[in-house]
Amino acid sequence: MTLFESLLLAMTAMYFIAQLVVLYNVRGVPMLEEVDAPAPHRWPTVSLVIAACNEESTIEGALKTLLALDYPALQIIVVNDRSTDRTGAILERMREENGRMEIVRIETLPEGWLGKLHALYRGDQAASGDYVLYADADIHFSPDCLRRAVAWAEHDGLDHLSVIPRMHIETVALGAAVNAFGGVVLSTFRPRAINADKPGAYGGVGAFNLVRKAAFDRTEGWPWLRLEIADDMGLGLLLHRHGAKARMCFGFESLAVSWYASLPEMIRGLEKNTFAVMGRFSATRAVLAASAFLAFALAPWALLATPWMPAGVLAIVSAVAVPWLTPKPPGMPVLSYILGPMAGPVLVYILLRSTWITKRRGALVWRGTEYDLDELRSHQRVFI
Repeated sequence: MTLFESLLLAMTAMYFIAQLVVLYNVRGVPMLEEVDAPAPHRWPTVSLVIAACNEESTIEGALKTLLALDYPALQIIVVNDRSTDRTGAILERMREENGRMEIVRIETLPEGWLGKLHALYRGDQAASGDYVLYADADIHFSPDCLRRAVAWAEHDGLDHLSVIPRMHIETVALGAAVNAFGGVVLSTFRPRAINADKPGAYGGVGAFNLVRKAAFDRTEGWPWLRLEIADDMGLGLLLHRHGAKARMCFGFESLAVSWYASLPEMIRGLEKNTFAVMGRFSATRAVLAASAFLAFALAPWALLATPWMPAGVLAIVSAVAVPWLTPKPPGMPVLSYILGPMAGPVLVYILLRSTWITKRRGALVWRGTEYDLDELRSHQRVFI
């Protein structure tokens, strides 16, 4: 065996182990629809907070599903965060038609805040519920989704419940990239460990973060996260630091989102996240991480050209098989699972592109606002 073959074999073994880690991290994580918690004697009040910035293409359809929720004690708060499109007009019309919705308007962003974090903070100030549900502006809910979640939280004394939604995938290429990206996330943040109350295990999902208000009030609150790019994970960390009891589940029949419409849109959409979270605002760290990830992603394929081909085949097959052994969202193209192991270089490109664009600008641009990199780095809470 040559030294090169030894290196390939070692990296392939680590690639295979990473697939097992993903499988371990999600095995036993429940579906929200399968959790059969009894209804509480009194339904606690819930404030649903949504931050919306230029969401004219998605906000109306999403809000219609929120207004159709069968929860008996619900306050709906939509924060119009400096929208310059028709979002504001749509919100005003829907409030007049329904009357159940409160609108918080933000005209200017104060210094030292990311726009979404400030919007959630303002929405939280208007919330009066026993629980607050923070949700993205493009999420579609099933009518019984919130009732199921609150019943579980009340029965098990949960302070934080995160639900992973079903993603509408339009193309095979997008599905392959989403599968690869999900593998990276699930190998780092551990739903199974969160549900077992393991020390250091925390998480959050921007689509659905249900938080007990009393538990949140024991923390430093949103100001502690005011410049955190990974706001959903940051919320989980904030609560975890103060001993909150958390659970995470899948909700493929309860929540749905069109995360991105195409692979190019995903590449552009992750521009703000990957350099910040994976590179920690360091170009050197980002390049090293990208190089290491690319080497591991390609090692099984390179091993196919050596006498150790069976090891490469085993690693590749494991990467295809793991998504089939975990909860699968309806509608994902079958070919996306097969091509998932080939999508590693796409994730590397996303990270390097994010690094190049951000460093060239000298600032991170999000929703048309520029943020100083040193200031973001000094306030970063979530690390991979």
